[in-house]
Amino acid sequence: MIVVGSRSGALFALLFFGSLFGMLGWTLVREALRRGVSPAGARLLGVLSSVLPVLLIWFTSLSGFYGLTVSRDRVTLSYLAPFLTKTLPSSQVRQAEALTAFKLRWRVHLVLASGEEHESALTDRETAELAARLIRARVTGPAGKR
Repeated sequence: MIVVGSRSGALFALLFFGSLFGMLGWTLVREALRRGVSPAGARLLGVLSSVLPVLLIWFTSLSGFYGLTVSRDRVTLSYLAPFLTKTLPSSQVRQAEALTAFKLRWRVHLVLASGEEHESALTDRETAELAARLIRARVTGPAGKR
């Protein structure tokens, strides 16, 4: 298995920012109730101020697969939770490449015959290029395309 992202780092970030914005939401609910906002409005404010920033962090930095297992007949993608995996038939993989994301971070980008795309979690350039080369060599052939 090639590890393309840090699960422990991602879980720490998720817990840290979840706690931080959860406390902010709780504080906003208490303050809104103290100022006479309806309980439903205060709860909505608290949930939105807690969940939206964490979702933004998730979709910009933590999403994607964290592990990759390549064999001749399949590619298995492992996501943040160890029990979340997706197995793709290798015959469906049309393109595998390392793409720059931001701030010297990279992603492994897979394109399937159906047009479906899969991206890894953020990683360093070396790991992304290694993973893309391995997939191309074992699955799609040396050129990276069928």
